[in-house]
Amino acid sequence: MNIHRTPVVLMAEDDLEDRLLLKEALDECEFNQDLRFVGDGEELLDYLRRQGKYRSPHSSPQPSLILLDLKMPKKDGLEALKDIKEDLHLKCIPIVILTTSSSEDDVYSSYALGASSYLVKPGQFRLWIKLVKVVGTYWFEHATLPLDASGFTTQEVKATTPRIPDLEVTIPAGTRIIGPDGNPVSQLVITPVPVDRSPMPFPPGVTFPYLFAINPGGAVPSNPLPISFPNVEQAPPGSQADLYYFDLAIGTWNVWGTGTVSADGRQIVSDPGFGLPRLAWHSTKLRVPTPEVLRERHAKCCEPIDLVTGRFVVSKTDLVLPARLPIAIQRHYGSSTAVIGLFGRGWNLETYDTRI
Repeated sequence: MNIHRTPVVLMAEDDLEDRLLLKEALDECEFNQDLRFVGDGEELLDYLRRQGKYRSPHSSPQPSLILLDLKMPKKDGLEALKDIKEDLHLKCIPIVILTTSSSEDDVYSSYALGASSYLVKPGQFRLWIKLVKVVGTYWFEHATLPLDASGFTTQEVKATTPRIPDLEVTIPAGTRIIGPDGNPVSQLVITPVPVDRSPMPFPPGVTFPYLFAINPGGAVPSNPLPISFPNVEQAPPGSQADLYYFDLAIGTWNVWGTGTVSADGRQIVSDPGFGLPRLAWHSTKLRVPTPEVLRERHAKCCEPIDLVTGRFVVSKTDLVLPARLPIAIQRHYGSSTAVIGLFGRGWNLETYDTRI
């Protein structure tokens, strides 16, 4: 039995100097990652699909993150990105573009094909260190599972990340999580993902307030894992939610259970008898629409008084940064809620915009 204890970062890069710069920057920042390299898009796909010299699982553990150059021989980065995102078993692996190109067309094409982020290679080593620190803070945080010789956890672990406050995945003692390569998993990587980077369109009529990935994607626990999601929509205690994940078995989003907003209103807690069936991309959807403070402003043309409910409502856009991927900061007020928002009682920022 092989237990791969260190998260794998796979860099697709044909430039040996850039490989060395990244490795030295990782060492300088003391990130504990198993950094592996492939030289072009064809080799990248061979690695991920375990073909050719990568046929053995020992030589090709599934990466938690792919760093992808665009300018490579044989098959370039955009072609490889397209192939990966069209592969049902690979599309959930986060991919960060790391390239010399600052072309707006390359940026747009990368995001359109499903890249999680786009970074331009720096010219100086000190800037490589800065880049690695930023990437590491976002992508390299992980929870280590203490395992016995058979791959079962020896004590309970609660996996969290400061990037998603109030998210908590519980791995009970005596749990074994089997990865896609058939070996026990010893580390979990939780990564927030912009809601427009979903591997597949959301179900009809469903809009998720946030999205995150738990890697290695496709890993299956011996027992479902209890989980608490952040209540970012500030639904009142006792509210019910459907719990979604991207199901690789059927290639679409699926409901795996239900959850209830906790008494303090901070979290949506998976109901008894439900737990994560596998590691994947996850989110929640409230069964009852959120209050008017966030969603339903029936008579927008008649603000600040909602003619349907008689409630006082305000919607303000404070800042818009126009671009192909525009950013807007919006805030809303509703007299119907007693929730304390970022600007005081009744005020809140639009959920998606607070997480850009």
